[in-house]
Amino acid sequence: MATINGCDFPEDLFYDVEENVWGRLEPDGTLVMGMTDVAQTKAGQILHVKPKKLGTVLERKKSAATVESGKWVGPVPVLFTGEVVGHNEVLKEEPIMVNKEPYGAGWVVRIRPTRLEEEKGQVLYGTAAVKAYGEKVQAENFICFKCAK
Repeated sequence: MATINGCDFPEDLFYDVEENVWGRLEPDGTLVMGMTDVAQTKAGQILHVKPKKLGTVLERKKSAATVESGKWVGPVPVLFTGEVVGHNEVLKEEPIMVNKEPYGAGWVVRIRPTRLEEEKGQVLYGTAAVKAYGEKVQAENFICFKCAK
């Protein structure tokens, strides 16, 4: 895992640097998604996460969930066009998990991508994503933080 300005970036994920979301392709073909370390830091302490209903089909960059913090309400856009097939049930009771473990227990939704091969070129993966995020956080002099576990 790369860490730049306190921001963690696992190198085995897909990223949309503009939208501040990540995705991990699972062996069953689904994609687990969430907010990046940058996104959770910018949002502040997450108070509520409201995902779209199971079965909802979303185009790339459309909101799969709405997240609310003390200072922000906004979307969690999907990386790839697909159907919402799962929610992180832990977030109903502990939305702060997005802050504590943005790439682990704080994942937000699971989708079944329908245009994965077509849309892969629109996101970054691995070291290319880490490089782009590194340039972004350094240019903005942005520093990440996580809530205490």
